Amino acid sequence: MFGAVILALAQGAASPLVYLDCTVNQGGQQVEWKITLNEAEGVVDYDTVISGPQRRPARFTADAVHFVGFTLSRTDLSIRREVSILGKVELHSGICRLAEAKARAF
Repeated sequence: MFGAVILALAQGAASPLVYLDCTVNQGGQQVEWKITLNEAEGVVDYDTVISGPQRRPARFTADAVHFVGFTLSRTDLSIRREVSILGKVELHSGICRLAEAKARAF
């Protein structure tokens, strides 16, 4: 009985924070994105030179994370977004890599 409870808790537990460094082609420019995925809270934190630090709700599925129009693949870490600007559709796409978490004091 106790083992079944532990197994159920482990399966229901969300992943820890995931830190990513991404390079996204936006309008012909390479834009660096620092992304933190927080599946337990259902949010994504990101920081770019364009937007500054932001926190947004995200939808986590088995194979992707969806936020502010972006789809981030959980299998190959590709990232893409289609944006309509003045009636013209622009594709923003790029690749992410796992970032090394810095040592913390607390």
